Amino acid sequence: METFPTEYKQALKEKLVVIKKHLTGLDEAMRSMKNQMVKDFNNAWLYEYAMKRANETREQGLAEQRRIEWLLKPVKGDGALNIAQAKATPIPQIIEINRKTGLCPWHEDKHPSLTYYPQNNTVWCFVCNRGGDSIDVASKLWGLSFKETVLKLTT
Repeated sequence: METFPTEYKQALKEKLVVIKKHLTGLDEAMRSMKNQMVKDFNNAWLYEYAMKRANETREQGLAEQRRIEWLLKPVKGDGALNIAQAKATPIPQIIEINRKTGLCPWHEDKHPSLTYYPQNNTVWCFVCNRGGDSIDVASKLWGLSFKETVLKLTT
């Protein structure tokens, strides 16, 4: 079963191509800086700083590349079963619910405005007019994509 719409997959693939292109350019720039450093010893501190920043940027790019590649991997087994299992996770296990109310994850909330409906395991906020199931709530709280949230809720 497909977990993402094809246009989302295509956008991820395009982003992956851009990241790989930037990483290649960064590697070339780092090699060029190293070659220049051999010729000019006066700017050693500048070289060290630039290489440190370049390495940090490279690590961030590699992390994003790994994340996108992981997202594009097909889900093993029946994806619909995993989604159903994730939706079955009780919302009170994700956020604090007292007397069927809680703080809304979609906006800054000081007083409970989120109503929990246990019969269908959904929530609704009457302040910001947003709601959803356990996947929506967990995704917002944890800052994860749909696929990452489903995998986290089911493992």
